[in-house]
Amino acid sequence: MNARPGSTWQWQVQNRLTTPQDFAQAFGLGEDWQAFAQQASSRLVLGVTPYYAQLCQAVPALLKTILPDPQELVLAANETSDPMAEEATRPKAAIVRRYPNRALFLLCNQCATYCRYCTRARLVGDRAQQLGKKQWQEGLDWLAQETEIEEVILSGGEPLMLSDARLEWILEGLKKIPHLRFIRFSTKALAVMPQRITPDLARLLGRFKPLLINAHFVHPCELTPQAAHAVELLLAQGIMVSSQSVLLKGVNHQTEILAALFRELYYLGVRPYALYLCDWIAGASSFRGDLGEAQKIHGALRQILSGPMLPKLIADPPGGKAELSAQVLEGNQGYLLTDWQGKLVPYPKVSGPNEKQDPRFL
Repeated sequence: MNARPGSTWQWQVQNRLTTPQDFAQAFGLGEDWQAFAQQASSRLVLGVTPYYAQLCQAVPALLKTILPDPQELVLAANETSDPMAEEATRPKAAIVRRYPNRALFLLCNQCATYCRYCTRARLVGDRAQQLGKKQWQEGLDWLAQETEIEEVILSGGEPLMLSDARLEWILEGLKKIPHLRFIRFSTKALAVMPQRITPDLARLLGRFKPLLINAHFVHPCELTPQAAHAVELLLAQGIMVSSQSVLLKGVNHQTEILAALFRELYYLGVRPYALYLCDWIAGASSFRGDLGEAQKIHGALRQILSGPMLPKLIADPPGGKAELSAQVLEGNQGYLLTDWQGKLVPYPKVSGPNEKQDPRFL
C-alpha cells in the first residue's frame, strides 16, 4: 500500500519548492519579485517543504523566514559571511571546534527548508561544499585523536536529511570513540519536516543514549500536531529533547509570542534551552534587533514564565557564546542582583573564617 502523498519525509524533500516560480505560485508573488529572487538565490538557495509552505501561507510571520527580502543584497555594518569565525576553527571539512571539550560535526550542507537568517549561508546549498563518507571518516578519525572532546554536536545544514542507514553508520563510528560520551543533534526538521521523525528513526536514535535532540523552533504556530507527534516518538525512546530559538524582528520579536512558544514547548516535554540573538550574518539585517531590546524582552519573559520554561538569552560572537544574564553589581558588603521583576535586591557575600559570626549560630 503506497503512503499518502505528503506523509513521508522523502516525499516532502522530493516535492520542495525550490525556484522563484514555485514560490511565486505558492505565495502570490509577481514577476518583479521573481527576478529579484533569482538574484537573491546566489546568496542563499531557495527551498521549502510543502508542509512548511502551507504553514507559511497561514502565518505571514513564518513566510518572512523563507522569503528573500531586498535588504539581503545590502551588506550592513558589522555583517560578515562567517559571523562566528568558524572557518578559523575548522580543522577538517566536517569539523568545527570552538571549545576545548566539544566539537561540531557537519554532516550535510543541504536543508529541507532554507531560513533566510541562516548563519551558515556561506555553506548550505553549495554543491562545492558537499559532505559525504570521505569527509565523515576524516571527521571520525580526527575526533578519535582529540581526547579532550567529550561531546559532539551533529549539525549542518540539516543532519536529518541523511538516511537512517547513513546516520547509523556515523553514530556507530562515534560510539567507538571512548572519550565521546555525549551526542547532540541540532535540527530544524521537527519544525519544517516533522515527518522525518519516524518510529524507525526514533528507535535508531534511542540505541545511542545519552542523546539530545536540540530542535529549532521560532514561533508557536510551528508546534503543530505533527510536530507534537515527532516529539512524542523521541521521548518514548528516552531521547532528551530541548529547543533553541532565534530572536527575529517581524517574526517573534514580542514577549507574548515567545511566551506562548516556550509554554507550549514545555507542555510537549521540550525544555526551552536558548534564545539566540540573530547572528551578524551578511544579509540578515531585517531580522536583527538590538541587544538592549533583547534584554528587555527576556526580562519581561522572566516575570511571566517559570524557571524551566525560560531559555537562556545568548549572543554568539566569534570568541564563543556569551550568556546575557541579568545584571549583577558588586559592593563591599555583598551583591545587588536583578530579580524576576527587574528590581535590584541585596545578596550577601559568604563570610570568611575570621569574620564575626552571629552568636545565634555558635
